[in-house]
Formats: sequence, structure tokens, C-alpha cells
Amino acid sequence: MVPWGVRSMLICLLLDLTAEENFQQAFRVQPDDRTVHEGETALLKCEVDNLSGIVQWVKDGLLLGPNPNIPRFPRYRMVGEPSKGVYNLQITRAQVEDHGCYECQVGASETSSGIISKHVLLMVLTSPKKPLIKEFEANSTVTWVAGLQYTVTCEVEEVRPAAKITFSMDDYEVPVMTSNVQYTQSCKTDNPCKPGADEDSSSSSGTSPKLCSTKGVLRVIPQSSDNQKWLLCRASNKVSLIPAVVGFTLNILFPPQPPVIEGYNGPVKVKENLKLTCISVSGNPLAMLQWLKNGEVVSRKWETDDTNQLSRSVLPLILKMEDNMATVSCQASNRLLHLPMQASINLDVHFFPEEVKITGPSSIQENKSLSLSCSTSPSNPPMGLRWRLGWRELNATEVAFSESDHGGKISVSNLTYTALREDNDLSLICEAYNEAILFTKTATVTLRVYFPPLDVTITATDKEVRRGQSLTLTCTSGTSNPASRLLWFLAGEKKEMQPPGYRWGSSFSAPREGRYHNGRTHTDSIPAVFRLNATDLGQKKAVYGGFNTSGKVTLVVSSADHGKRVECHAYSSVLSEAVNTFYQLTVLFPPEFSMEQLSKVSAMEHKAACLPLMVSASPPEITYRWSFLGKVLLTEGSPRHHLQENGSLEIWNVTRADAGKYRIRCENSEGHNETTIVLSVMYSPSIRSIGDPTYVDLGGTAEVVCQADAYPVREGMFQWKWLDDGEHSLSEMGFNQSSEGLVGRLQIQKAQRTHAGVYECQVDNGIPPAASSTARLVVRYPPEIMKGPGQRKVAAVGDETSEATLQCHAQGIPRVQFSWAKNGIPLDDHHGSRYTVRTEHEDSWHTSTLTIAHVSAVLDYATFTCTATNDLGTDTLDIQLLSTSRPDPPKGLVVLRVGHTWLTLQWTPGFDGGRQQSFRVRYHWPGAPSFMYVDVFPPQSSIFTLRGLHPNTPYNVSVNARNVLGESDFADGGAGLSVTTAERGREPVDGEPETPFQPEPESPALPFPLWLLGVLGGILIVSNLSFLGFLLYRRQTRAVKGDGTEAGARTKVRRSNNYTVSNWLKLCGQPAVSQKQSSEESTSAKGSSTETSTGTVAAAQPWLWLDCHTESETDASTADPNIPPGWLSFPELHEYEEVMVPGKYEEMEPHYAARHPRDVPWSHEYVGAYQQSGRSLAGYEETMKIYDPVADYLPLDQDLPFEERGELV
Repeated sequence: MVPWGVRSMLICLLLDLTAEENFQQAFRVQPDDRTVHEGETALLKCEVDNLSGIVQWVKDGLLLGPNPNIPRFPRYRMVGEPSKGVYNLQITRAQVEDHGCYECQVGASETSSGIISKHVLLMVLTSPKKPLIKEFEANSTVTWVAGLQYTVTCEVEEVRPAAKITFSMDDYEVPVMTSNVQYTQSCKTDNPCKPGADEDSSSSSGTSPKLCSTKGVLRVIPQSSDNQKWLLCRASNKVSLIPAVVGFTLNILFPPQPPVIEGYNGPVKVKENLKLTCISVSGNPLAMLQWLKNGEVVSRKWETDDTNQLSRSVLPLILKMEDNMATVSCQASNRLLHLPMQASINLDVHFFPEEVKITGPSSIQENKSLSLSCSTSPSNPPMGLRWRLGWRELNATEVAFSESDHGGKISVSNLTYTALREDNDLSLICEAYNEAILFTKTATVTLRVYFPPLDVTITATDKEVRRGQSLTLTCTSGTSNPASRLLWFLAGEKKEMQPPGYRWGSSFSAPREGRYHNGRTHTDSIPAVFRLNATDLGQKKAVYGGFNTSGKVTLVVSSADHGKRVECHAYSSVLSEAVNTFYQLTVLFPPEFSMEQLSKVSAMEHKAACLPLMVSASPPEITYRWSFLGKVLLTEGSPRHHLQENGSLEIWNVTRADAGKYRIRCENSEGHNETTIVLSVMYSPSIRSIGDPTYVDLGGTAEVVCQADAYPVREGMFQWKWLDDGEHSLSEMGFNQSSEGLVGRLQIQKAQRTHAGVYECQVDNGIPPAASSTARLVVRYPPEIMKGPGQRKVAAVGDETSEATLQCHAQGIPRVQFSWAKNGIPLDDHHGSRYTVRTEHEDSWHTSTLTIAHVSAVLDYATFTCTATNDLGTDTLDIQLLSTSRPDPPKGLVVLRVGHTWLTLQWTPGFDGGRQQSFRVRYHWPGAPSFMYVDVFPPQSSIFTLRGLHPNTPYNVSVNARNVLGESDFADGGAGLSVTTAERGREPVDGEPETPFQPEPESPALPFPLWLLGVLGGILIVSNLSFLGFLLYRRQTRAVKGDGTEAGARTKVRRSNNYTVSNWLKLCGQPAVSQKQSSEESTSAKGSSTETSTGTVAAAQPWLWLDCHTESETDASTADPNIPPGWLSFPELHEYEEVMVPGKYEEMEPHYAARHPRDVPWSHEYVGAYQQSGRSLAGYEETMKIYDPVADYLPLDQDLPFEERGELV
């Protein structure tokens, strides 16, 4: 069998041959436009005559191929009779994608050219597919809320022809009142054969080729009746036989109907069962129910009935009194309700009073008004009240009603009744009733009427007893309620019957009992100690429900019971009144002294003393007899001893001899008794003896004993005091104070010299005046010679015209003896009359003065040794006698304070060379051309403030001494001190020292005539004062000449080493306090000794410049009256550029070479200060050439005689 393809080719070749031989190919039948429904079979016809080429169909420009079974299009097929030239295109089960433009093409052949049929349109009509709801899922359940508007969008896409959309609920169209539908349609031209054709054009078949999408929008407000309905969207067109439907189930939420309460029909009684039912109909979801009572939830149980579409809840109640007027509510709520719906009822519950009570005291005293109140507990309805006492009804009283809890009423009735004795033990009844409900209830109390006994009697076995005998008393009370308690009183001491079971001789504490009286509670306390026997005779029943009480008490009487009343009180603890009677005791006894009788009496000396007597007796007639030291005192007519009415003894003008033991004897008809009284006489203290003086060696133990006489002797009556100027505590000084009886002691161990002094012993026993006496404590120690600066050298001119004085000051106890030696050889009478020794003693200070007359340089320039000796040791001092010379350099130069323009210096003066010395300060700073000098004023001062300096500048300062014989070297070998002034604003805390200069206040300018007169008057006054000064000067000059002294004559000059003690003990110019506390009782001071005399050492007080002021600002021996006091207030006067004396300063060089700061670096000790300041020295290069006028105050060497220009030997 030949394949189909080969056959086709052969046929085509034959056709071509035929065509070429016959004629051209041509369409016998061409395809036409065709419309089919989706799913139908479409047939497009194509018949060709004289077929010689290959036939194939074209869809939308796509060649489908000559194969009858068109590849890739399984539903496409060419059918017909190829032999007859029939090539129809058959499309089975047409679909939307088959819609398009088709043409039949016949390929060219050798005999004919190719041909193409006309374009035809195959239109496929479709029915709507399942619509699409955009907002919700199909076939689902959608929850809506009734009353709210919702939107539902339903779409049908690409349907030919256009679809129609409708909405419905179940099988009914959506109501117009609750909905709104809007439709929109969008179409597009789908004619591929005519791509440029108008959209409204239609095919020849009259069917529109448009492909349309339709959308319907439903806006609906659902109602509760729409619940569980289907909301459907239907789409249909002309093609569809059955509309396409899509939809969803509606779940409409809506609130339930208000609840309804069933089961309550009116008032109910307490304890009944009440069943309430609450029903709420409809609602989606069905309502949730809960019960509330008075706003509080009591149940949350409910059930739902879906069939009847309702919710139900049952509340069972067992009614109580509290449920009256209670509001019972049922609340229904679901998710749509913001607030629940509620139904309420108010319960009316009848209840009876649970209690009827009587309040107020049921016990009352007779003839007193009794106030009682009867009240019921709450009830509904209210109760009436009435009173009965015993068998009779009391007068009707008004009943008051008051509101109570839960709507109940409280009934109250008040009763006021005056109780009598006859009412005791009767029943008082209050009855609550309500005739409407046939209810009664009562309360009962027993009325207790208290009444006291009307009488009480006491009977005694004997009328009169002696001390130590027993007496029985019996007491019986009248009827009383409650039974009376018998109380026995003896002189305020209560004794009562013991309770049952009490054993005699023990103690019993009666209970505290209270009673009502006038609204107050009274309590009675009874002492608990009993010394006597008592017997309870019991109680007997009496009228009106009362009792008679009897009892007896047996007393063993004593003297203290005489005259006392024994009282029997019939007393009730609940009554404020009692009936009583008494029995007075008569006890016979000899004199007895009271327990409070004094055995010791004190009296002040020289005043009256009373020896009191406290005695009693029965019978009371007593005879008194006093005795002292075995001797009976005859008080009658005695000037000092007087007997009082009560037997007391009074002594006038008591002396110490009256102190002692006094005896008193008292007697009556029953007997006698006696006692003693000791009289103490108090007197102020006196000191019998005191250890004055008391000696102790240095470091030893001393005890000062003070013996006194005083009464009374009290602890701490000895007080010691140190009679010293300073305020020192004896305990701080190491003293121990002790006393034993009348002896006081002051002890010190390791005694020091500071302990010496006068101590006062004071004795005070509280009786003025106090006594005091003083004692001296003398501390003995070996001699100590003063060896301060200037004590070891004495200068004098050795020309046999001068006198030298060598002084040796020593301190020591006992008295110090002096001896002198010259070059180791003791001085004695063989040395001639030129040597005289004078010794002075003042307290612990001892001074020996060696005077050498007509001092010879050859004989007397030597070393003299002073030896001080006493019993405890020896001390020596070498004093060198020299020729007058220039002074020694000062020592110990220090800087006290520094300011930014000043600094204060202090030094220790050296030996003055035998002449008065003065001091000069030298200073220098980097860049200065030479040293600057300034003289110290006052000249002998050892403290000086250097002013006019530059701030924050390093200085080199030093000091030397001068006298008329020359100058010393500078202190500390001339090295000087380096010090830097302070920066500005960094002054010391105490600031710059004050200067004595005070500027005069400026006076206001005067008019021309007045100031001219002032000037003329001032000139006149100055001239007169000058003239008077000249006259006085001449008078003084003449007076000097009249004494026989001439200016050129030589006088004797005394030279001494008497540098006073204060000169080297002073601190900051203040005299040192000499220790005068040490003293010695010198026997020679009482006698006439030519060797010993008392002298006064003159203490020099230098004029201080800075914060060290003495009593006198200037020294009269050194101050020049011609120098004004305030000249030192100008700091520029202290600066020197050149101060030179020929022959003295030529060889001296400044410590710093004259270099300019910019040329050569400064020494390291100044570099830091200048670098910190950052200043230039250009302003300090030219210094004023000012000389201190003090420089001319002292003479130079050229002014001295030749013999006084001496040197050391």
C-alpha cells in the first residue's frame, strides 16, 4: 500500500500537469462567517476547482498545515473529499479560543498560481461562567450585623454576548428598601478579520463580536429576618440556558429582646422558697443571662433553646430577712450590646422580730427612778409593745418606730418607773405583738431593788481594858438587799470579816467591787492585813427579800488603840450609803514613846536646840525628869534649860560642850518608861595646822597636810587651790587630793620647779564661814646660771679710767653662794680694793656683781669665772673682759612674713662690743646695680619690716651690726637669705603690718580771706614756738655747765654684761615671765645682812615694728626727739643705691654680677620667679638716690678718741 503522503504528491504532480495543460485553480465554494455556541461543532467550507496546489487553512495568520489532522490542534480537522477539491475545516466542541479569522489557501503549482479565499470570522458565543464575588468566599457563611450597610461586588468576565447580573436572597429578589444595585459593563472589539473596525459594528450574522465583562455592586443593609438566608448572584445571557449562580450564607447578628422575669406575684414570707425565671427571646447569638441581687451577681447559669430561639435562666431563692426590699435583676446581653438589657423586681418579704430585749439596769436603789427600754429586732410589718410588772400591766407607753436594714422597722418603748422595796424580785415583762399576723414575743427581767439596812448595833463584853487584854465586839445589821458587808474601822484602819475558808493569822485581799450610782461607778479598796480574829455569824432571810448580817471581832488592844473608835459599817458594794455605829476604846497603859520619837538631834552652835519628846500614856498625867552626863537637869529657873508643856527640853545658846547623850524618864499611875536622845552641835570649820612651808627636792614626792576642826565632817569638804596668776588645774599639774576625816592632803610626785608656789587649803562643811589657809611648796634644785647671749663678754677701755661690771645671775633653792676666779685663780682680799663683789637675793633669783675699778688692759683683760653653789649642786660661767670693739654679727636671721611689697625679718643680736649697737639691713634683687641698705629703726630692734619691694621678685637679704667702733660682718657669714615676695592678691592672712603713720583728713577749702588769716596765724605760732624752744635749750645747756661738766672732759665709763634676763627670754618683744613661784624662806631676809639687798632689774623693751607692741612705742634712751614719729611710713626712704663710708665698702662686691637679664641667664634660684612673673626690669633700672637719715644718727670711727678704738687683747 502506497502511503498517503506519496499519493498526495503524485496527485499534485498530476494536477499540475493537468492544470498546465488545462486552466488555473479557482474556488468553487469559499468559507463564510459563522457563529456557533460554545461546545458546538463549527464547519468552514472550502472547495477548489482545478486543484493543483496544496490546500491548508490559516487561523489569525497562522498556517495550520496541509495535514488533515492538524497537528497541535486536536479538535481541528480538514474534512471533505480531496478528490473533488473539498477541504472543509471542522472544529469540534468550539471554545472561546477558537474565535478568530480564518482563510483557506491553495498553494501554487507548476500549472497554476496560488489562491487565497476571503477572510471569514468564526464567532464563538459563550454562556456566563460562575460569577466571582470579590469580597467574600463563595458557599461560605458570612457574618453581618443587622442595620449596618455592606457592599457585595459580583463580576462576570469576557462573555460573548454580554451577561446580565441579578442579586437575590434565597429565591427572592433583594428588597429595594434595603439595597442598591449598580451595574457596569466593559466590552472590547474581538474581530481579528477587521482589526480597524468600529466596536459597535456587528457581523453579517447580526451578532456583536464584542467580548464583554459585567460587574454588579450591591449595597445592602441586612435585617434580622435575613439571618441564615442565601445571598445569590446570577449571571445569564442569550446563550445560557441556565444562569450561572454563586452565593454565600448570611449570618446576621442582632440583639435579643428585653428579658422578662416570671414567678413573683407579691409579698412572700421569710424562709419560703421562691423560683424566678428569666426569658430573653431572639437574638443572634442568643442572649447570655445573669442574675443580680442588689447589684451583685448571684448566678450566671442559663440555657438556650435554638428551636424557639430564646434563652432561659432559673434562680431559686430561700428568702431571708435581708431579701426584703432587695432588687432582683436579670440581665441579657450578647456581643452586639454595649450595655446589657435588664428586667428587675423588688421583693417584699415579711419577717418577724428575732429578738425582743430589755436594756437598761434592772437593779436600782429604792425610791430611785428606773429607766428601761424595750426594743425589737427589725420586723416587717412593725410590732407593737406593752409592759407588765408582776401581775399588773403598767401604764401604756408610746411606741416609736425607726427604719432598719433591709426595710424592716424597729419598735422601741421606754419605761420610767420609781422602784420600791416591795418591787424587789418581781418579773418585768415586755411583750411585742401584731394582731394582723397573730404574732407575740416577750422579754423578761427580774427587778432587783437595792435598799440599805435601817439600823446597826454593837455590843461589847467589857467597858474598860488594859494593854494586852482582849475585847469582843458584836455587830448586827437590819434587813438589806443585797446582804450588807460588815466593815470594822479602827482609827482609819479597816478590818473586815474574812471570806469563807479564811484561816486566822493569814492575809486576805478584798476584791474590788463596783456599784452603779447616778451613772457613775464607784470602787472600794480594803486593806489586806489583819491582826485580829473576826467571826462571821451568818446571814438570815428578812422581809422584802432582804438579809440580816451579823458578825463579831475580837481585839487584842494596845496602847495605840486608846481613845480610838471602833466603827461597824453595814455596807453594800452597790450602794453609795451605809448605816454605822461606833464603840470608843479605853485602854490603860504606862508612858510609851512614839515610833517617830527622834533619837538624834542636831543644832547649830550659839543657837537654840530643842530635844523633842513624843510620849503618850493613859491616864495622861505624866511626870518628866531630864538628865545629862548622869546629872539631873533642874529646868525650873535654869537660864538655859527650859521644859516645854509636852515634856520637850529646849536649850538656849548651845555650845560644843552641850553635845552628848540626854536621858528622859516619864512616869504615870500605870508605870514608867525612859529613852535617850543624842544632841550633836554643828559648827563652822577652822584649820588647826598646815604644813607651811613644805620642802621637796626636784623630782621628789611632796605632801602638804591640812588638819581642820569641824562638824559635821562631810566628804569633799577639803579643796586646794594654787595661788598663781595663770589658770591651772591641779589635776592637770599632776597633784592628787585626798582627805580622811578632818585631815586633807595635797600630794605631788616627781616635783618640778613649776610646782613651786603658794597653795591654799579651803575647808567648807556647809556651815559658813569656810576656813582657809595657805602653805608654800618650795622645790629645791641646784643653781642654774643664766648663760644667754651677751652674758659671756664684757668690754671696757683699759686706760685705768673706766669701770667694768660683771654680773652673774643664778637661780636655785636653797640660797646660792657665789665665788669669783680670775683666769682660774680665786679672787680674795689680796687682789686689792679694785675688785668688789655685791650679792643680791630675790626669791629664787640670786645675782652676784663683780665691779672692777680702774680697768687696766694689762691687769684686767682676762677670763673671770663665776661659781654658784648651794647644797644641791654647783654651776659656773666664764665671762671674758675685753677691750671695746666693733660688735659681733647677728645670728639666726629668719623671715617671719612675706607680702607682695614687704617682708619682715628677725634676728638675734650678738655681742655689742661694749658700745651701743644698731643694725642695718642689706638686700639685692636680680638686675639691681648694687646692694641696697636700710638702717633699722629703732636702732636696737631685732625685728624689722622691709618695704617698697617689687611683687613676685626674688631677693637676697642680710643684716649686720654697727657701733661707734665699727661694723660687724653680715649675719650667717654674709650668705644672706633668699626669699621671693608674694604675687599681688596673695597677701598673708593677717595682711600687711600697720604703720604708725595716720594721714590727716583733708579739710574743706576756705574762702580767700579765711585761709589767708590762717596762714598768717600759723606763721606767728611757729615763730613763737621756735623762740621758746631756743630759750629752753640754752637753759638746759647752762644747767649742764653749771654741774661742772665740760664737753671735752673725759668721764668714767661703766661697762657691764648686764644684758637683762628679759633681753634673751623675750619672744616677739614681750618680756619673759620670770619664775617667781619658787621661793625660799630665808632667815637672812629677816635679819640685817649687809650682803643681801633687793634690786630691780631694768628690762629693756625694744620698739617693735610688726605686731609686737610694747607699752611704750619708743625707747627714751635711743629715740631722737628731733626725728618725727611718722617718718618711717614712706617706704621709698628705705631704698639705697649707694651707702658707702670711705675705707669700709670699697672692697665689697655684690653677690650678683651686673649683667643684663637678656645677655646672661640669671642664677637658677631666680629664674623660676622671673619666668613666672613675666615682667621686665626696665622700670626698675634707675633707683632714686635716697639716704636714710638714720645713717647720720650714729658717729663713725673718726669721731672717737684714739684710746677707744681698741682691739681684743
